[in-house]
Amino acid sequence: MEVGELDCTVTVESLNARGIVTRRRTYKNVTVLVGRDEFRDIILRIIAKTSPLGKNYRLREITIHKRFVSEGKATIKLTTLGIQLLLANCPPAKLTAFLRCIVVKLAKKKEDGFASERTRMRSDLPKNFDTISPLVEKDFLKRTTPNKKRAFGEINGGNNGQTPKRCKREALNDVPRKKLNIASLQMKFTAEQSAVINAVRSGRNVFFTGSAGTGKSFLLRRLIGMLPP
Repeated sequence: MEVGELDCTVTVESLNARGIVTRRRTYKNVTVLVGRDEFRDIILRIIAKTSPLGKNYRLREITIHKRFVSEGKATIKLTTLGIQLLLANCPPAKLTAFLRCIVVKLAKKKEDGFASERTRMRSDLPKNFDTISPLVEKDFLKRTTPNKKRAFGEINGGNNGQTPKRCKREALNDVPRKKLNIASLQMKFTAEQSAVINAVRSGRNVFFTGSAGTGKSFLLRRLIGMLPP
């Protein structure tokens, strides 16, 4: 069974910005194919039995409504094109496999990236359409990005059997550190604050006050820190 091919009836609806149908056209007894164009982007092609030429729709962002798949019906909404395709009179099993093929292949293409409009305009590649390849096991596996592979290789290569954490810790130890200037951290007091501190050190009872922002709380914390436990 070709999962990228479906015989059915297709109704093509054009939508405005508010999602209202502005035009509708139905094609009976057609074949819908999933394929790739010359840039390897995913294409949905509708071909009538009487004509070898077909209508192509490039897939980017889509929404699939498959509530009635068991009845041989489904809707594919092409968000970026403002079009939705209503599929009907489909064998339910083939329709399920067809939709799954679209979802899996499009997800893989999103990982690889689409051809930009600028690239398309400047390209000299001839127009092309290739039927999509069958689904294989690797289509369902999450692809590891090159950056992750490179990072993994750098961690495991040349580390003399040490664990990544240990390598990282030793690498940090090799980084030169700036020495703290202790003198710059020493607290400076005003003449009035120094007088209060000296009075407390001599064992005298002290009452100090001042307007807001003169450092009363700061001085009090300093005095508490000076007291024996």
